[in-house]
Amino acid sequence: MKAAVYGISAQGAETHKEFAEKNHFNYPLLVDADGKISKAYGMLTMLTPEQQAQMLVRGFDVQFMSKRGTFIIDPQGVIRYFVGQKDMNLQTHGADMAKVLANLQAGKPPTR
Repeated sequence: MKAAVYGISAQGAETHKEFAEKNHFNYPLLVDADGKISKAYGMLTMLTPEQQAQMLVRGFDVQFMSKRGTFIIDPQGVIRYFVGQKDMNLQTHGADMAKVLANLQAGKPPTR
């Protein structure tokens, strides 16, 4: 199964590094500092002033955050599959996405 895996978020590089180490990621996390990519994919959420204050207390001076989701995009740039965080099983997500990718590559429906 040949595929490239990337994570992307509007959070900063240091936050990405800590998150990747904590979760033992073996793929790169890309920084979307201005939120343009997250916004283009409908994955950007603007924080309320109260949420911004809560984030500032935690050490993050941010006005927006990226939502969690997984996209499978083919070599032509077409989104073939998407799952948002509310529909993810975080315990089986990696295996689920491997199955979806294998099905897509075999010309089958992208079922988990």
